[in-house]
Amino acid sequence: MSVLTNSTHFNITNNSSKLLHVYISCDQQSSFRINHSSSLIKESSAKSTDHTFVSWMVDTVKNWSQGRSMRMVEISFSPKTTVQCDVHCNGALEFTTSIANVDGSDGSLVIPPENQGCELDLFFSENVGIGYKKNGDVALDVNKIYSRTMVIPVKVKGTDGELIDLEDNTPATCNVLI
Repeated sequence: MSVLTNSTHFNITNNSSKLLHVYISCDQQSSFRINHSSSLIKESSAKSTDHTFVSWMVDTVKNWSQGRSMRMVEISFSPKTTVQCDVHCNGALEFTTSIANVDGSDGSLVIPPENQGCELDLFFSENVGIGYKKNGDVALDVNKIYSRTMVIPVKVKGTDGELIDLEDNTPATCNVLI
């Protein structure tokens, strides 16, 4: 964890056809601050440990200028929507993605401090893969497909528009009925 706080502006876009829940948290049980004006973001505040008047004043000024201290933030956004927010953090940011109303596995993305401190665009897209029959076998005939594997990867782009390759980037997956 760094001593310096990074201020990162995020443009998070859901280009998939599914309702997504994206949870943002910070590593090492630390908190972060967020500024936003979106009704799609639900905040879970960190507990305040103000013991003196001075620490209360410092926290009040930070709340006003950088947002409240958070443990976790949930963004529930429908297809083809974008959410903007500013995050102030001194550790790695962890994004967990789940696809609403389906059984599947959650995706995860870790943005380390060295990739923060600028404007980042996160794009959630949708890819479909292998088709399955009703009994669960792989469907070789297109007419017999009952369900398909859906993958929701996230791409991260920097201010220059270049893709940022992050090691800890696992897509969310599920099976969808056809």
